[in-house]
Amino acid sequence: TSARDGDGDMLRMQRQIRHNADELNQFVQEVYDWQDACNENDTGTGRPAPSSRSDKVVGRGGSAAPHTFDKGYAKLEKIDVNKALEDVDERERRSTTVPLCAEIPIRAPSATHFAEDIREKGNERFRTGKYHEAVGLYSQCVEINPLDLKALANRAAAYLNLKRYADAENDCSAVLAADKDNAKVLLRRGTARTSLKKMLSAIMDFEQVSAVCGPDHPSAKAAQQHIATIRSYLSKPKSKTPAQKFPRRRLVIEEVSGSSDDDDDCDGSEGSPAIATVSNAISSLKPDSIAAVVKSSSTVGALPPCPKTSYEFEHVFRSLHRDAGRLFSFLIQIPVALYPRLFCTVIDADVIMDCLLSIDSSNLPGALNILRGLSTVDRFGIMIMFFNDQQKMEVRDLFRRLYNADPSTAQDCAAIA
Repeated sequence: TSARDGDGDMLRMQRQIRHNADELNQFVQEVYDWQDACNENDTGTGRPAPSSRSDKVVGRGGSAAPHTFDKGYAKLEKIDVNKALEDVDERERRSTTVPLCAEIPIRAPSATHFAEDIREKGNERFRTGKYHEAVGLYSQCVEINPLDLKALANRAAAYLNLKRYADAENDCSAVLAADKDNAKVLLRRGTARTSLKKMLSAIMDFEQVSAVCGPDHPSAKAAQQHIATIRSYLSKPKSKTPAQKFPRRRLVIEEVSGSSDDDDDCDGSEGSPAIATVSNAISSLKPDSIAAVVKSSSTVGALPPCPKTSYEFEHVFRSLHRDAGRLFSFLIQIPVALYPRLFCTVIDADVIMDCLLSIDSSNLPGALNILRGLSTVDRFGIMIMFFNDQQKMEVRDLFRRLYNADPSTAQDCAAIA
Protein backbone atom coordinates (compact mmCIF):
# COMPACT_ATOMS: atom_id res chain seq x y z
CA THR A 1 0.00 0.00 0.00
CA SER A 2 2.86 2.36 0.78
CA ALA A 3 4.44 1.62 -2.62
CA ARG A 4 1.23 2.54 -4.38
CA ASP A 5 1.01 5.80 -2.47
CA GLY A 6 4.56 6.65 -3.46
CA ASP A 7 3.81 6.01 -7.16
CA GLY A 8 0.71 8.22 -7.00
CA ASP A 9 2.70 11.10 -5.54
CA MET A 10 5.31 10.81 -8.28
CA LEU A 11 2.66 10.89 -10.99
CA ARG A 12 1.01 13.97 -9.52
CA MET A 13 4.40 15.70 -9.28
CA GLN A 14 5.28 14.94 -12.90
CA ARG A 15 1.88 16.15 -14.06
CA GLN A 16 2.39 19.42 -12.17
CA ILE A 17 5.87 19.93 -13.63
CA ARG A 18 4.54 19.37 -17.15
CA HIS A 19 1.71 21.85 -16.59
CA ASN A 20 4.10 24.50 -15.32
CA ALA A 21 6.39 24.02 -18.32
CA ASP A 22 3.47 24.49 -20.72
CA GLU A 23 2.45 27.73 -19.03
CA LEU A 24 6.01 29.04 -19.20
CA ASN A 25 6.31 28.25 -22.91
CA GLN A 26 2.97 29.97 -23.58
CA PHE A 27 4.09 33.05 -21.68
CA VAL A 28 7.41 33.25 -23.56
CA GLN A 29 5.61 32.93 -26.89
CA GLU A 30 3.27 35.80 -25.98
CA VAL A 31 6.27 37.95 -25.12
CA TYR A 32 7.81 37.27 -28.51
CA ASP A 33 4.55 38.14 -30.27
CA TRP A 34 4.31 41.42 -28.36
CA GLN A 35 7.90 42.30 -29.28
CA ASP A 36 7.22 41.69 -32.99
CA ALA A 37 4.14 43.92 -32.88
CA CYS A 38 6.13 46.73 -31.29
CA ASN A 39 8.80 46.47 -33.97
CA GLU A 40 6.19 46.78 -36.70
CA ASN A 41 4.79 49.95 -35.10
CA ASP A 42 8.25 51.46 -34.85
CA THR A 43 8.83 50.77 -38.52
CA GLY A 44 5.60 52.60 -39.46
CA THR A 45 6.33 55.65 -37.34
CA GLY A 46 9.86 55.96 -38.65
CA ARG A 47 8.76 57.03 -42.11
CA PRO A 48 9.39 60.73 -43.02
CA ALA A 49 6.40 63.04 -42.52
CA PRO A 50 4.83 64.68 -45.57
CA SER A 51 5.78 68.30 -46.28
CA SER A 52 3.49 70.90 -44.72
CA ARG A 53 3.78 73.16 -47.78
CA SER A 54 2.57 72.25 -51.19
CA ASP A 55 4.85 72.79 -54.17
CA LYS A 56 1.96 74.45 -56.04
CA VAL A 57 0.94 77.85 -54.66
CA VAL A 58 -2.58 78.94 -55.61
CA GLY A 59 -3.08 82.59 -56.63
CA ARG A 60 0.54 83.52 -56.34
CA GLY A 61 1.70 86.28 -58.66
CA GLY A 62 -1.20 88.75 -58.08
CA SER A 63 -0.73 92.03 -56.20
CA ALA A 64 -2.37 92.72 -52.89
CA ALA A 65 -5.37 95.01 -52.73
CA PRO A 66 -4.37 98.62 -52.36
CA HIS A 67 -6.71 99.24 -49.40
CA THR A 68 -4.83 96.73 -47.22
CA PHE A 69 -1.89 99.11 -47.00
CA ASP A 70 -2.87 102.68 -47.71
CA LYS A 71 -6.34 102.82 -46.06
CA GLY A 72 -5.99 100.44 -43.05
CA TYR A 73 -4.78 103.03 -40.54
CA ALA A 74 -7.34 105.59 -41.64
CA LYS A 75 -10.20 103.12 -41.03
CA LEU A 76 -8.73 102.20 -37.63
CA GLU A 77 -8.76 105.84 -36.58
CA LYS A 78 -12.48 106.11 -37.41
CA ILE A 79 -13.46 103.24 -35.07
CA ASP A 80 -15.41 104.37 -31.94
CA VAL A 81 -13.72 102.33 -29.24
CA ASN A 82 -16.24 103.18 -26.50
CA LYS A 83 -19.18 102.15 -28.64
CA ALA A 84 -17.45 98.94 -29.60
CA LEU A 85 -16.84 98.11 -25.94
CA GLU A 86 -20.48 98.84 -25.15
CA ASP A 87 -21.56 96.48 -27.93
CA VAL A 88 -19.35 93.76 -26.51
CA ASP A 89 -20.76 94.27 -23.02
CA GLU A 90 -24.30 94.18 -24.37
CA ARG A 91 -23.65 90.90 -26.20
CA GLU A 92 -22.16 89.39 -23.06
CA ARG A 93 -25.14 90.60 -21.01
CA ARG A 94 -27.57 88.99 -23.45
CA SER A 95 -25.64 85.76 -23.52
CA THR A 96 -25.65 85.52 -19.73
CA THR A 97 -28.42 83.17 -18.61
CA VAL A 98 -29.84 82.71 -15.13
CA PRO A 99 -29.31 79.15 -13.90
CA LEU A 100 -32.50 77.19 -13.46
CA CYS A 101 -31.52 76.06 -10.00
CA ALA A 102 -30.33 79.30 -8.51
CA GLU A 103 -28.89 79.00 -5.05
CA ILE A 104 -31.47 80.31 -2.57
CA PRO A 105 -30.16 80.97 0.93
CA ILE A 106 -32.01 79.08 3.62
CA ARG A 107 -32.91 81.41 6.46
CA ALA A 108 -33.10 80.25 10.03
CA PRO A 109 -36.31 80.91 11.93
CA SER A 110 -36.35 84.55 13.07
CA ALA A 111 -36.08 85.51 16.73
CA THR A 112 -39.50 87.13 16.52
CA HIS A 113 -41.22 83.86 15.60
CA PHE A 114 -39.33 82.03 18.34
CA ALA A 115 -40.42 84.64 20.90
CA GLU A 116 -44.03 84.33 19.74
CA ASP A 117 -43.96 80.58 20.29
CA ILE A 118 -42.65 81.06 23.83
CA ARG A 119 -45.29 83.71 24.51
CA GLU A 120 -48.04 81.32 23.43
CA LYS A 121 -46.72 78.75 25.88
CA GLY A 122 -46.81 81.43 28.57
CA ASN A 123 -50.42 82.19 27.69
CA GLU A 124 -51.30 78.53 28.15
CA ARG A 125 -49.65 78.50 31.58
CA PHE A 126 -51.53 81.69 32.47
CA ARG A 127 -54.90 80.19 31.51
CA THR A 128 -54.26 77.16 33.70
CA GLY A 129 -53.30 79.32 36.69
CA LYS A 130 -49.56 78.51 36.62
CA TYR A 131 -48.53 82.13 37.03
CA HIS A 132 -44.94 81.48 38.14
CA GLU A 133 -44.24 79.43 35.00
CA ALA A 134 -45.99 82.04 32.88
CA VAL A 135 -43.75 84.77 34.31
CA GLY A 136 -40.67 82.71 33.43
CA LEU A 137 -41.79 82.20 29.83
CA TYR A 138 -42.74 85.86 29.38
CA SER A 139 -39.33 86.84 30.75
CA GLN A 140 -37.67 84.67 28.09
CA CYS A 141 -39.69 86.49 25.43
CA VAL A 142 -38.52 89.85 26.76
CA GLU A 143 -34.89 88.67 26.75
CA ILE A 144 -35.18 87.56 23.12
CA ASN A 145 -37.15 90.60 21.97
CA PRO A 146 -37.14 93.54 24.42
CA LEU A 147 -39.73 95.31 22.23
CA ASP A 148 -42.35 92.58 22.67
CA LEU A 149 -45.06 94.71 24.29
CA LYS A 150 -47.51 91.80 24.47
CA ALA A 151 -45.10 89.77 26.58
CA LEU A 152 -44.60 92.71 28.95
CA ALA A 153 -48.34 93.30 29.27
CA ASN A 154 -49.05 89.61 29.90
CA ARG A 155 -46.26 89.39 32.46
CA ALA A 156 -47.79 92.38 34.27
CA ALA A 157 -51.10 90.49 34.47
CA ALA A 158 -49.29 87.46 35.91
CA TYR A 159 -47.55 89.68 38.46
CA LEU A 160 -50.93 91.04 39.54
CA ASN A 161 -52.17 87.52 40.20
CA LEU A 162 -49.01 86.83 42.21
CA LYS A 163 -49.54 90.11 44.15
CA ARG A 164 -46.18 91.45 42.96
CA TYR A 165 -47.63 94.89 42.40
CA ALA A 166 -44.36 96.83 42.07
CA ASP A 167 -43.16 94.52 39.25
CA ALA A 168 -46.55 94.78 37.56
CA GLU A 169 -46.38 98.57 37.69
CA ASN A 170 -42.89 98.58 36.13
CA ASP A 171 -43.95 96.33 33.23
CA CYS A 172 -47.06 98.42 32.58
CA SER A 173 -45.01 101.62 32.58
CA ALA A 174 -42.61 100.09 30.04
CA VAL A 175 -45.52 99.21 27.73
CA LEU A 176 -47.16 102.62 28.10
CA ALA A 177 -43.89 104.34 27.24
CA ALA A 178 -44.32 102.91 23.73
CA ASP A 179 -48.12 102.74 23.59
CA LYS A 180 -49.61 105.36 25.91
CA ASP A 181 -53.24 104.65 24.88
CA ASN A 182 -53.28 100.93 25.73
CA ALA A 183 -56.45 100.71 27.81
CA LYS A 184 -55.81 97.22 29.21
CA VAL A 185 -52.35 98.14 30.42
CA LEU A 186 -53.64 101.41 31.92
CA LEU A 187 -56.25 99.44 33.83
CA ARG A 188 -53.65 96.97 35.08
CA ARG A 189 -51.27 99.71 36.19
CA GLY A 190 -54.10 101.49 37.98
CA THR A 191 -54.92 98.27 39.82
CA ALA A 192 -51.28 97.79 40.81
CA ARG A 193 -50.98 101.37 42.01
CA THR A 194 -54.15 101.04 44.05
CA SER A 195 -52.62 98.08 45.88
CA LEU A 196 -49.43 100.11 46.39
CA LYS A 197 -51.48 102.92 48.00
CA LYS A 198 -50.65 105.28 45.12
CA MET A 199 -54.21 106.47 44.99
CA LEU A 200 -53.84 109.66 42.97
CA SER A 201 -51.70 107.97 40.31
CA ALA A 202 -54.23 105.14 40.12
CA ILE A 203 -57.09 107.60 39.63
CA MET A 204 -55.16 109.28 36.79
CA ASP A 205 -54.69 105.91 35.06
CA PHE A 206 -58.36 105.00 35.41
CA GLU A 207 -59.43 108.40 34.06
CA GLN A 208 -57.09 107.88 31.09
CA VAL A 209 -58.86 104.56 30.39
CA SER A 210 -62.19 106.36 30.21
CA ALA A 211 -60.73 109.00 27.90
CA VAL A 212 -59.24 106.40 25.54
CA CYS A 213 -62.12 103.90 25.37
CA GLY A 214 -65.16 106.09 25.78
CA PRO A 215 -67.75 105.95 28.57
CA ASP A 216 -69.64 102.92 27.21
CA HIS A 217 -66.67 100.57 26.92
CA PRO A 218 -66.45 97.75 29.51
CA SER A 219 -62.93 98.82 30.46
CA ALA A 220 -64.14 102.37 31.05
CA LYS A 221 -66.98 101.13 33.27
CA ALA A 222 -64.52 99.05 35.30
CA ALA A 223 -62.25 102.09 35.62
CA GLN A 224 -65.14 104.21 36.90
CA GLN A 225 -65.92 101.58 39.52
CA HIS A 226 -62.29 101.64 40.67
CA ILE A 227 -62.37 105.45 40.89
CA ALA A 228 -65.53 105.37 42.98
CA THR A 229 -63.99 102.80 45.32
CA ILE A 230 -60.82 104.85 45.80
CA ARG A 231 -62.70 108.06 46.48
CA SER A 232 -64.97 106.39 49.00
CA TYR A 233 -61.90 104.97 50.72
CA LEU A 234 -60.19 108.35 50.86
CA SER A 235 -63.29 110.17 52.08
CA LYS A 236 -64.16 107.59 54.75
CA PRO A 237 -63.28 109.10 58.17
CA LYS A 238 -61.48 107.01 60.70
CA SER A 239 -62.59 106.89 64.31
CA LYS A 240 -60.10 109.05 66.17
CA THR A 241 -59.80 110.02 69.81
CA PRO A 242 -60.26 113.81 69.99
CA ALA A 243 -57.21 115.70 71.12
CA GLN A 244 -59.04 117.30 74.06
CA LYS A 245 -60.16 113.93 75.49
CA PHE A 246 -57.78 111.87 77.53
CA PRO A 247 -57.72 108.10 77.80
CA ARG A 248 -59.05 106.53 80.94
CA ARG A 249 -56.80 105.48 83.76
CA ARG A 250 -57.30 102.91 86.45
CA LEU A 251 -57.42 104.40 89.96
CA VAL A 252 -56.39 102.47 93.04
CA ILE A 253 -59.35 102.05 95.41
CA GLU A 254 -58.47 101.68 99.05
CA GLU A 255 -60.74 99.91 101.50
CA VAL A 256 -61.35 101.71 104.80
CA SER A 257 -63.05 100.64 108.00
CA GLY A 258 -66.62 101.48 108.82
CA SER A 259 -65.56 104.05 111.49
CA SER A 260 -64.59 107.35 109.99
CA ASP A 261 -63.67 108.95 113.33
CA ASP A 262 -60.38 107.09 113.89
CA ASP A 263 -58.46 106.74 110.62
CA ASP A 264 -55.30 105.48 112.29
CA ASP A 265 -56.91 102.18 113.32
CA CYS A 266 -58.07 101.05 109.85
CA ASP A 267 -56.32 97.92 108.61
CA GLY A 268 -58.49 97.07 105.59
CA SER A 269 -59.22 93.60 106.82
CA GLU A 270 -62.92 94.18 107.29
CA GLY A 271 -65.59 96.49 105.89
CA SER A 272 -66.77 97.52 102.40
CA PRO A 273 -65.17 99.86 99.78
CA ALA A 274 -65.48 103.52 100.65
CA ILE A 275 -67.23 104.85 97.57
CA ALA A 276 -67.44 108.30 99.03
CA THR A 277 -63.68 108.40 99.47
CA VAL A 278 -63.14 107.47 95.84
CA SER A 279 -65.58 110.13 94.71
CA ASN A 280 -63.86 112.73 96.82
CA ALA A 281 -60.47 111.69 95.45
CA ILE A 282 -61.65 112.01 91.87
CA SER A 283 -63.34 115.33 92.48
CA SER A 284 -60.25 116.68 94.20
CA LEU A 285 -58.07 116.03 91.15
CA LYS A 286 -57.38 119.07 89.05
CA PRO A 287 -57.32 119.01 85.21
CA ASP A 288 -53.55 119.56 85.24
CA SER A 289 -53.14 116.53 87.49
CA ILE A 290 -55.27 114.44 85.18
CA ALA A 291 -53.18 115.52 82.19
CA ALA A 292 -50.00 114.61 84.03
CA VAL A 293 -51.42 111.22 84.99
CA VAL A 294 -52.48 110.58 81.41
CA LYS A 295 -49.11 111.63 80.08
CA SER A 296 -47.36 109.32 82.51
CA SER A 297 -49.69 106.45 81.65
CA SER A 298 -49.10 106.95 77.93
CA THR A 299 -45.40 106.46 78.42
CA VAL A 300 -45.89 103.11 80.09
CA GLY A 301 -43.93 100.53 78.18
CA ALA A 302 -40.78 101.06 76.14
CA LEU A 303 -41.15 102.77 72.79
CA PRO A 304 -40.07 100.82 69.71
CA PRO A 305 -36.67 101.87 68.34
CA CYS A 306 -36.30 104.01 65.25
CA PRO A 307 -37.31 101.82 62.28
CA LYS A 308 -34.92 101.14 59.44
CA THR A 309 -37.34 100.02 56.74
CA SER A 310 -40.75 101.10 55.55
CA TYR A 311 -42.21 97.74 56.59
CA GLU A 312 -41.00 98.15 60.18
CA PHE A 313 -42.37 101.68 60.31
CA GLU A 314 -45.79 100.61 59.03
CA HIS A 315 -45.99 97.81 61.58
CA VAL A 316 -45.17 100.15 64.49
CA PHE A 317 -47.39 102.94 63.17
CA ARG A 318 -50.45 100.66 62.95
CA SER A 319 -49.93 99.62 66.56
CA LEU A 320 -49.57 103.21 67.87
CA HIS A 321 -51.88 105.30 65.70
CA ARG A 322 -54.67 105.17 68.32
CA ASP A 323 -52.34 106.34 71.11
CA ALA A 324 -51.53 109.97 70.32
CA GLY A 325 -48.96 110.41 73.08
CA ARG A 326 -46.87 107.35 72.25
CA LEU A 327 -47.17 108.01 68.53
CA PHE A 328 -45.83 111.53 69.04
CA SER A 329 -42.91 110.21 71.11
CA PHE A 330 -42.22 107.62 68.42
CA LEU A 331 -42.26 110.14 65.57
CA ILE A 332 -39.97 112.71 67.20
CA GLN A 333 -37.18 110.15 67.49
CA ILE A 334 -37.12 109.64 63.70
CA PRO A 335 -34.62 111.93 61.90
CA VAL A 336 -36.08 114.19 59.22
CA ALA A 337 -33.86 112.59 56.55
CA LEU A 338 -35.53 109.18 57.08
CA TYR A 339 -39.12 110.38 56.56
CA PRO A 340 -39.13 110.06 52.71
CA ARG A 341 -37.89 106.47 52.89
CA LEU A 342 -40.14 105.32 55.74
CA PHE A 343 -43.34 107.00 54.51
CA CYS A 344 -42.90 106.16 50.79
CA THR A 345 -45.37 103.24 50.76
CA VAL A 346 -47.78 104.14 53.58
CA ILE A 347 -48.46 107.83 53.09
CA ASP A 348 -52.07 108.85 52.56
CA ALA A 349 -54.44 111.47 53.92
CA ASP A 350 -55.39 109.42 57.00
CA VAL A 351 -51.78 108.67 57.95
CA ILE A 352 -50.90 112.36 57.71
CA MET A 353 -53.87 113.29 59.90
CA ASP A 354 -52.88 110.70 62.52
CA CYS A 355 -49.40 112.22 62.65
CA LEU A 356 -50.73 115.79 62.89
CA LEU A 357 -53.29 114.98 65.59
CA SER A 358 -50.59 113.33 67.71
CA ILE A 359 -48.50 116.53 67.84
CA ASP A 360 -48.12 118.04 71.30
CA SER A 361 -47.93 121.81 70.91
CA SER A 362 -46.05 122.09 74.19
CA ASN A 363 -43.11 120.21 72.65
CA LEU A 364 -42.35 122.73 69.95
CA PRO A 365 -39.03 121.26 68.64
CA GLY A 366 -40.61 117.83 68.28
CA ALA A 367 -43.66 119.25 66.51
CA LEU A 368 -41.52 121.16 64.01
CA ASN A 369 -39.39 118.04 63.47
CA ILE A 370 -42.48 116.03 62.50
CA LEU A 371 -43.84 118.77 60.23
CA ARG A 372 -40.53 119.19 58.44
CA GLY A 373 -40.22 115.43 57.96
CA LEU A 374 -43.72 115.08 56.52
CA SER A 375 -43.14 117.96 54.10
CA THR A 376 -40.17 116.08 52.56
CA VAL A 377 -42.19 112.94 51.74
CA ASP A 378 -43.15 112.39 48.12
CA ARG A 379 -46.83 113.03 47.32
CA PHE A 380 -47.32 114.91 50.62
CA GLY A 381 -48.60 117.95 48.75
CA ILE A 382 -50.99 115.77 46.78
CA MET A 383 -52.33 113.84 49.78
CA ILE A 384 -53.29 116.96 51.73
CA MET A 385 -55.54 117.91 48.82
CA PHE A 386 -57.80 115.03 49.89
CA PHE A 387 -58.47 116.52 53.33
CA ASN A 388 -62.13 117.13 54.05
CA ASP A 389 -63.41 120.30 55.73
CA GLN A 390 -63.19 118.86 59.23
CA GLN A 391 -59.59 117.77 58.73
CA LYS A 392 -58.65 121.18 57.33
CA MET A 393 -60.11 122.85 60.41
CA GLU A 394 -58.06 120.56 62.65
CA VAL A 395 -54.88 121.43 60.75
CA ARG A 396 -55.60 125.16 61.10
CA ASP A 397 -56.19 124.69 64.82
CA LEU A 398 -52.85 122.89 65.12
CA PHE A 399 -50.96 125.72 63.44
CA ARG A 400 -52.81 128.24 65.61
CA ARG A 401 -51.78 126.40 68.77
CA LEU A 402 -48.17 126.24 67.60
CA TYR A 403 -48.21 129.96 66.88
CA ASN A 404 -49.70 130.75 70.30
CA ALA A 405 -47.05 128.60 71.97
CA ASP A 406 -44.23 130.49 70.22
CA PRO A 407 -44.99 133.29 67.70
CA SER A 408 -41.46 132.94 66.28
CA THR A 409 -42.51 129.67 64.63
CA ALA A 410 -44.88 131.42 62.24
CA GLN A 411 -42.23 131.55 59.52
CA ASP A 412 -41.41 127.83 59.91
CA CYS A 413 -45.09 126.87 59.82
CA ALA A 414 -45.66 128.97 56.72
CA ALA A 415 -42.69 127.34 54.97
CA ILE A 416 -43.98 123.86 55.82
CA ALA A 417 -47.55 124.66 54.83
